[in-house]
Amino acid sequence: MPVDTRNAVSRAAKHTLGLSVRMQDGMAQPRGVHVTVEASYDGGRSWAAAVSARKGSGYTAAVERPAHLRGNA
Repeated sequence: MPVDTRNAVSRAAKHTLGLSVRMQDGMAQPRGVHVTVEASYDGGRSWAAAVSARKGSGYTAAVERPAHLRGNA
C-alpha cells in the first residue's frame, strides 16, 4: 500500500492492492487458497471488508474508504 511518512494513504477514496500467496522456499505451491482483506480507518477498533479477486497468479483487493471519513485516513 503506498502510504506516506505518517502511514496515511492519498485522498483518493479507493485503492487497489496487488497480493501474492506463496509457501516458503522448498515447499509445494499452496492450493485452495482463499484471500480475505480488511482495512481499519480508526486504529484497529473496527474493520471494513475489501473486495478481493483472483488476478493471474495472485490477487487484487479494492480497499475503499468509508464515505463518513474525510481527508487522509
